[in-house]
Amino acid sequence: MGDFNAKVGARRIGNTVGSHGLEEINESGEMLVGWCQENDLVVANTWFENHPRRKWTWISPGDKYRNQIDYVLIQSRFRNAVLSAKTMPGADSGSDHNPVVCKVHSKLKALKKPKHQMKYNLKALNKDSDLRNKFTIDLKNKFEALEASTAEERQWEILKDSIEKAAEENIPKQPKREHQKWMTQSILDKMALRRKAKQCPSRYKSIDKEIKKMCNEAKEEWINGQCKEIEDCKKQTMHTCIKRSMTLPARRQLKVDV
Repeated sequence: MGDFNAKVGARRIGNTVGSHGLEEINESGEMLVGWCQENDLVVANTWFENHPRRKWTWISPGDKYRNQIDYVLIQSRFRNAVLSAKTMPGADSGSDHNPVVCKVHSKLKALKKPKHQMKYNLKALNKDSDLRNKFTIDLKNKFEALEASTAEERQWEILKDSIEKAAEENIPKQPKREHQKWMTQSILDKMALRRKAKQCPSRYKSIDKEIKKMCNEAKEEWINGQCKEIEDCKKQTMHTCIKRSMTLPARRQLKVDV
């Protein structure tokens, strides 16, 4: 959309320019049409029959000339999405150009919700021999139900469903990971106050600043505690020390946003 200072005329040119423009095409108009053809564009406001006052987009000083030099260009594949295109001569825009208004109907692609993948606590199979045996037997029984004559693609679907069903019936779900172990009840209470202060921007901003400060202090204190435990590794096993160190976040992540 823009002021191209070109006149494309009222004669149809292929699928680029319609027959509802104004006057004759000029040199700048020919250049514009050529550019549109190279880029598969359509001059939208030349395809709709309107009163002349709904076509011209520029009025010269003293109202001596009225021309159509502003256009809406659209990809040809979206041409049918434009339902109307016309100027608004009465608009108070503070310009000697009239705005060109288009009515467009477009279908937005529906966003698919990501499918939640169930996570199972597979470590439970290693720790609990009874659970492991029960899962193995259940899975074996489901496999034996497969018929050799079944098509390969169908066999794969049945096999996958059998594994998922056996896991769902026997293996416990993976517990949710704990995040932000440094979080304290006082911070949570402050967050509750912040939610109630949404209608008062100044108070909300003040509480938000306090929360960020409390979070940084709490995380700093938690990291210092973890570091102290690692320093005391002389009294602990190597496995415990490594496990402790892996709980520490990178130092650059010290500052948090809440």
